[in-house]
Amino acid sequence: MKIPLLRCLLLGFAFATMNFAVAQTDVGLSVYGAFNGIARTTVDSYGDEYLRPANAAGGMLEFRHIHSPWVGFEATYSLNRANQRYVYAIFGPTSTSGYGTGFYSLSAYAHEFTGDWIVSNHLTKSVLLFALAGAGVQITAPSSSPSGSQTATSSTPSYIYGFGADWQMLRHIGLRAQYRGDIHKAPQIDTQLNSPNSFIHTAEPMVGVYYRF
Repeated sequence: MKIPLLRCLLLGFAFATMNFAVAQTDVGLSVYGAFNGIARTTVDSYGDEYLRPANAAGGMLEFRHIHSPWVGFEATYSLNRANQRYVYAIFGPTSTSGYGTGFYSLSAYAHEFTGDWIVSNHLTKSVLLFALAGAGVQITAPSSSPSGSQTATSSTPSYIYGFGADWQMLRHIGLRAQYRGDIHKAPQIDTQLNSPNSFIHTAEPMVGVYYRF
């Protein structure tokens, strides 16, 4: 009985995948840099408002389980400084050319919780490549309140994507390098200021270690 070529290819792919598809559960700790974009909103006909969270270093704790190349998931918690800098571009009442800018800063921390779906496959027995996508919530909490300001903690949804690689060095210990993109709505921690009605993209390259159970 002749077996169709397509079935042979599928069986061959499944066999090759099974050679490397070993379930993995681990906990990881990484450090990263948070490089933020700019959010912009028009205040009125006299000027525009921009929000630029300061770039900062942070840390992330993750619990990950990979069941198969197409089925994996993780839960993460990350923390970094998230000082908010508000910039005002001021225009003259009859001119479109700016004649001044204003600056206002607030100190804050960003806490983020996410749940991510992971697809992966081994490049070699000790090197695992992966990609991920997920969602969560970012909580921006002010750590100081300048005189006269009214601050409040802001919770906004986050959307995550990323990719990276694991290198299994020892039986239980390995290195992890990854890039994560974080898209979230601009927070409003000063209730007296307009919240930019747009999203901010944060690039998070990170390196860390993991312990495999």
